[in-house]
Amino acid sequence: MLMTSCNNNIKKEVIVEPTHPIEIIESKDIEIDGKVSYIKLNNEWESLTPSVEHNDLVALHHRTKILLVVSYEDNVESYDDYVLQNLRILRRQEITIEDYSSTYINDVKFCFTSTKNDELKVWHFFGVKDNKGFTVSCGADKDQIDLEDLCKYAIDNLRFK
Repeated sequence: MLMTSCNNNIKKEVIVEPTHPIEIIESKDIEIDGKVSYIKLNNEWESLTPSVEHNDLVALHHRTKILLVVSYEDNVESYDDYVLQNLRILRRQEITIEDYSSTYINDVKFCFTSTKNDELKVWHFFGVKDNKGFTVSCGADKDQIDLEDLCKYAIDNLRFK
């Protein structure tokens, strides 16, 4: 996905001399190692403590406030039943399902849905691996222009154990 931005053609050169020594801080990737999943992200993301028992990992992008949540359920036997159950839950909410399709994350089949309401836009992925049902959600304010690129980046770095 390519995102472009408008740029006015005004160029102004400003030289700024620091009044204090500049401390260079090494930027490090963060690693979040959950019970059933793992992710490595750049330093623009922060690991948050999951507040719900079956939320495996939660990450927040500092600048955009995009939130990534990976949750799971034990003893899930059927991909079709798990996806259908979650699609029914989405339909009961006051949201619009904009798009849905099948996709793969690390060789695991997922049902992708793009949803929105008056305030938020959220991508949901529902899949099953080794009798665990996984829900991966990534979303933010509906006007957040970086949502697609940053969610794709995070999901591309997600691994299931």
